[in-house]
Amino acid sequence: ATLRCDRSSSFTGDAAILQRFGEWQPAADMPSGWGDDLWIIGLLEMIAAIADNTEPRCAGRRALHALAVLEAIVIAIATRSVVGVDHPCSPPPPLPCGAYAALRQRFGIAL
Repeated sequence: ATLRCDRSSSFTGDAAILQRFGEWQPAADMPSGWGDDLWIIGLLEMIAAIADNTEPRCAGRRALHALAVLEAIVIAIATRSVVGVDHPCSPPPPLPCGAYAALRQRFGIAL
């Protein structure tokens, strides 16, 4: 599937999903309160994980997996072949809808 975000840098605007051989369909509604400064949620989550001595969502192993996927794409394009990615990685669970406000409150950042 393909995800299209009108304003992906600010997490606002309309989003749509295109399934294979389908039509663009509106994506699920974004929770209210997600505005132009939502980009900071990754940083806040990483600070919280470090403070709590837990693995951050953007852990090194996930970054390494993303790099392996990108490298496979480059090789597949260059060789015009299917290239597997031999670097398993499971996605982190989604953040709950209230995580943004909770993280901002925890670190004293006004809403």
